[in-house]
Amino acid sequence: RKSNDEMARKLDQRSKQLQGEVLELDLEKTLRDTYIFDSIEPIGKGIHGADIRQIVKTQRGNVCGIILWEVKQQKSWKKDFIEKLKIDMRDAKANIPIIVSTQLPESARNGFGFIDGVYVVSPSLAVSIAEAMRQQLIDIARERFVTQNKEDKAEDLYVYVTSQEFRQHLEALAEVYHAM
Repeated sequence: RKSNDEMARKLDQRSKQLQGEVLELDLEKTLRDTYIFDSIEPIGKGIHGADIRQIVKTQRGNVCGIILWEVKQQKSWKKDFIEKLKIDMRDAKANIPIIVSTQLPESARNGFGFIDGVYVVSPSLAVSIAEAMRQQLIDIARERFVTQNKEDKAEDLYVYVTSQEFRQHLEALAEVYHAM
């Protein structure tokens, strides 16, 4: 009996690991199919870090940020999940950490929560949160780009207005106007 119980426990544990891997592979495939311009990179088993790194890109290939995904198929929620993903996020220099879990903490029982800087979602809401977070990263990158170009254009305009070429152009216009 002891041997049978031990074997059943090992099979059950192995089955749960496989279910977790299936959930992870399913999320990876869904992200890859949905966001064709993004780089979806699985982080291998046994390697320190989260499960999936999503590098958000525009259609032109401009990198907007990184979403780090951790997939959990556990019997119960553990607060350690949050701390581990925050460490992984700093190591990966990611912008947004998300845990997709079949078991959620009490504060996220409706399928979604934001706990200590980490988004926690049920598998059914993963794509929805991905869409919202991607759009946020793209909007922030766009604003950063506009602001950066604005300063460059203002500087270019100042250089042109104070240039000899501009002065000569204005003098030529004034001479034509005066002659008319």
